Amino acid sequence: MNYRFSYFSSFFGVYLVLLAFALLELVLFNAHKLSNYYKEKVRMSIFLEPNTKENEISFIQKKMAILPQVKSVSYISPERAIEIFAEKYGEDLAGFEEQVLPASLEVQFNANDLKKDLLQHLSDKLLVNKAVQEVRFEQKTVEKLEQNMSHIKLYLLGIFCLLLFIALALIYNTVHLSIFAKRLLIRTMLLVGATERFIKAPFVTRFTFIGFTGAVLSFLTLVLMIYLLSQKYLVFHHLLDTKILSYILLSTLPLGTLMCYFSAHWALHKNLRMHADKIY
Repeated sequence: MNYRFSYFSSFFGVYLVLLAFALLELVLFNAHKLSNYYKEKVRMSIFLEPNTKENEISFIQKKMAILPQVKSVSYISPERAIEIFAEKYGEDLAGFEEQVLPASLEVQFNANDLKKDLLQHLSDKLLVNKAVQEVRFEQKTVEKLEQNMSHIKLYLLGIFCLLLFIALALIYNTVHLSIFAKRLLIRTMLLVGATERFIKAPFVTRFTFIGFTGAVLSFLTLVLMIYLLSQKYLVFHHLLDTKILSYILLSTLPLGTLMCYFSAHWALHKNLRMHADKIY
């Protein structure tokens, strides 16, 4: 009965540690995803000179579109610009005889490639072209996003390292206490001539299995928590991302399995070399 309880307590301890680890990974991945979402909202507007020929506009558009950092390039005619202005500010400029708003190209970037230096570099190159009147982009927004994301990543990395250390310590202590509870059995096996390898094998196998099942259960608990929250609050629905969840599973499984495997080895090594006076 005591043996069963020690195994259950080991499993429960491993399960809780890995669940906390999986939750932190979920926060880390989604912080990056949120940053990318806002980065893809950033646009570069290339305002063109009046009476710019279509072939010149097409040339600039194609030149921007082939850049690996660029996601899309859209042409906005003067008429469409007036419609957008009316939708945004509630003022109709369609009655003006002169061309009030120039034609423009709106550039959207890939989130992972968007940097403030890239925007400035492209702006300088575009302004050399006589067909380009002005280039506008949200440099301060990009700078703020980069700064905030670097701070968030630093804080989460610190918490991640601390949690990993705590996880290793807790799992080792849990395994060590479980093995210590069987110290008399281990000593008896040694006295009858069993080799260290023979003694270690069942313990290491069992605790490795505990680590594996603890990782699987913690992942399933995380998915269930996200699913239940998404059913009640739509804001949590985006957390059901297959790619992110697969990354969490692929990191949690080896972590739980290997931590329990090595913890069992170290605890058994220490127990097998324990002096007889400390056993009783």
